[in-house]
Amino acid sequence: MNLQPLPKLQPITKLSPTMLATLKQCPLRAGLRQAKAQQTTRSSTAALLGTIVHRVLEKARKINSESENLRTQAETMWDKTVVEMEKELQASLLDRCLLPITKWKRYFLSRERTLRRCEEIASKRGTYETQVVASERKFSSITDGFTGKPDLILRRENGLVIIDYKSGELPDDLEDREGKIESWRQQILFYASIVKEEFEEWPVGGEIRLLNTDVIPISIDPTKAEIVLKEAQTLKEEFNANIEAGVPPSGLAQYSIDNCRFCEFKGTCSTFWRENPQPSPGTDEYGCLSGQVLKVTTGKSGKGSMVIISEKSDGSSQEWQISNLSADEFGNLEELNQGTFVRLIDFKIDSDDSYRARPTQNSVIWEVP
Repeated sequence: MNLQPLPKLQPITKLSPTMLATLKQCPLRAGLRQAKAQQTTRSSTAALLGTIVHRVLEKARKINSESENLRTQAETMWDKTVVEMEKELQASLLDRCLLPITKWKRYFLSRERTLRRCEEIASKRGTYETQVVASERKFSSITDGFTGKPDLILRRENGLVIIDYKSGELPDDLEDREGKIESWRQQILFYASIVKEEFEEWPVGGEIRLLNTDVIPISIDPTKAEIVLKEAQTLKEEFNANIEAGVPPSGLAQYSIDNCRFCEFKGTCSTFWRENPQPSPGTDEYGCLSGQVLKVTTGKSGKGSMVIISEKSDGSSQEWQISNLSADEFGNLEELNQGTFVRLIDFKIDSDDSYRARPTQNSVIWEVP
């Protein structure tokens, strides 16, 4: 029930658009992500599904647009890509448990949207895609250590265009939507700078293509792109200077509800706990679950379970069933006494109606004093 020691942070040598966005939000999270990437960990099904989507979209250029069976060709590409991913997961001792892929959340929705996007790419190829310059190619700036892999770079009549596919959706809230588009604009400008270094010409524009067929045009202003890279260089240098100076993790963390809500490291972050010493019972804005322990059970299989009770918004009490607790990760469950107040971080809540939850690879059970 104690905080696990954080991995040793190292200076950032390579900076991608994703890492830059994280560095802006919270330097500690960026450093921990880099450290985690250097370790052998279980993959995320959401990230793997995104990989499948991108691989299929990359192959969509090979669809015979003169044929009437565009859908069938796209389905074949999807199925073959899924089989390839299944073989990769089967070969990984850590990731075998993620199979079958068809059970993943949003699998069929992503499949349908990707097939529609493939049909669109094939049918419109001759109208706006003049020449494919690069597809899923990694570009790097040796001087600055910047790196990025745009999904597609096209050469049209007026110049280079950067295409990036997104498997997610735009938020309904207007402010959140504008923030998401702005983050994508920063990503395209980042790509534009390192692409310019490779081809010695600035791309004339970019496009964010969503699976629901929406296309968001992104203008590329070289001056603004250079500002993005200058900011990236400054943030990288500041982070590295802090690491070399021995600044503790708490000095690198930037707390906020929005940043911490989806952070995979909040369960082991002392700053998060300092800001939330006494959580309210039930579920909170971070997706955490808190309550008093009623019962702890351990089985011969090495799996344990726990029942906690918390108050609902109407003042009544509700019991939560927490199952599939591995003895390897939660071996000291038996030390929890009845009535102990605990907080469950990064557990998967099946639904508010079933009142059941199970652990994820980032789960932490914290005994609140």
